[in-house]
Amino acid sequence: MTQSEHAQAAVDLLLESLNTFTQGHDLDVRLESDIDLPSVYVNFVGEDEDYFYKNYGESLRDLSFLMMTLVEKKFPEVELEIKVDSGGYLAAKEAELRGMAESAAARARDTQNQVLLNPLNPYERRLVHMALQNHEDIETESLGEGHLKRIAVRVIAGEPSQA
Repeated sequence: MTQSEHAQAAVDLLLESLNTFTQGHDLDVRLESDIDLPSVYVNFVGEDEDYFYKNYGESLRDLSFLMMTLVEKKFPEVELEIKVDSGGYLAAKEAELRGMAESAAARARDTQNQVLLNPLNPYERRLVHMALQNHEDIETESLGEGHLKRIAVRVIAGEPSQA
């Protein structure tokens, strides 16, 4: 089997598993997928799409992790980036977090003071750090202990501000 055939078999396993899950829980949703290997985006759409929103989308991230683990176990030679969404919930949340990060960077530049974001889970923190990683005049740092941590956004001392 070629790498491409392995990848397609892995995607087929993923979609089949998600369909089995939704049918087994009698959920009125259909799967929409956007596949641009190695990225696979699957979105639940339908009457019961809100079933997955609980705990601020934590179940969607857990389901993505579970599906990645399943695919890696069956197809260890295939590397996929799997994201499971529902009604575009995570996509909207990610856009909101990127906007919040950009706003914090602008405030840090304007005030020349550190901006502290509210506590975020590891996934959300990663998105904020990634959103600002190409801002040469801005640095981010996770602060605190435990699962939820704050992010400090600040201008790097000595760097000219990029307004």
